[in-house]
Amino acid sequence: MRSLRALLVIRTAQLLASTLSLAAIAIYVLMRASLMSEFDAALLVEARSLSSHVEESDQKVSFEFEVSQLPDYARKDHPHYFQIWTDEGQVKARSQSLGHKNLMRPRELTDFPVYSVATLPNELAGRQIAFQFT
Repeated sequence: MRSLRALLVIRTAQLLASTLSLAAIAIYVLMRASLMSEFDAALLVEARSLSSHVEESDQKVSFEFEVSQLPDYARKDHPHYFQIWTDEGQVKARSQSLGHKNLMRPRELTDFPVYSVATLPNELAGRQIAFQFT
């Protein structure tokens, strides 16, 4: 038969372990949400910045920048990617880092950003943003 003291120590340890586990899970969920929100905000800023330098006239897409001005899209190690489609789904431009590969295009584009998890051309998991702009 267990003593009252041993039973009290065991129950207190169990309660403490479950409380700490729940606290750790809550911290993880909150930190993940916070980091994902910050990453999405940075992704939106980069995408909007890139879209502000794109101009379409007579079904031709032109850029107000040179690829050399965007080293993140040309580097070999962990490059950034972009791809621009027409409303009909025709590829008009893509980053040098994509080569001949394509990014996943959402079925329906809106003026509001659509975030999604995607497999990047380098086979790593990544996050992408898509939106329609004029």
